[in-house]
Amino acid sequence: MQRYLKIAALIGALGMLFGCVTTDHSVELKNPEIDAPVSASAYFIDQTGSRLSPENYTVVHHFLFERSYEGQIGKETVSTLEIDAELENILEHYQADAVVNLQFQGIDYDPGATASTSWTRWLGIYLLGFDAIMLGTLYFVSAGDPYSSYTLGDFLSEEPFYALMLGGFGIGGAVSLGLSFILPATSPSVWQVAVEGDAVRRD
Repeated sequence: MQRYLKIAALIGALGMLFGCVTTDHSVELKNPEIDAPVSASAYFIDQTGSRLSPENYTVVHHFLFERSYEGQIGKETVSTLEIDAELENILEHYQADAVVNLQFQGIDYDPGATASTSWTRWLGIYLLGFDAIMLGTLYFVSAGDPYSSYTLGDFLSEEPFYALMLGGFGIGGAVSLGLSFILPATSPSVWQVAVEGDAVRRD
């Protein structure tokens, strides 16, 4: 009997391979749609089609602002970064003609409940898998002799330790697996994105 239980424990340990949680979140910058020119470089094309370099304008304001985006743990999500309103307000406030050197980058990441979600999911799968394999092993071992009336129920009634252990594993596994689906909603992962650039006025 001990040999079969060791085999069940070894197979049950394979449940660890299925407890990983992967979160993929992308933030895409929407191409600004405003009346003024917007450029990611130090040069821009004005309304007349002329190419202006840093020698042709003055930087009137360097701006920097941040945005936060939430992503559901264990899911693949895509967020769109829209900054038209901010750019228009900056241009109007500083009487600027264009935006140059526009850049955005991720500056911070809060994993939220990623670690606890992964841990509880791994534990739930492991305990439930181990429990099922143990029960299956005990059942087939007890039913191995077609001439015997000895059943799994007889074994568990004679070995209360195994009955308590299997029951505890089943309850613990169900609770852990349930928590792994509740935690992501209570503490999502958060990405922090910074946007910066220069508002310029033509000389």
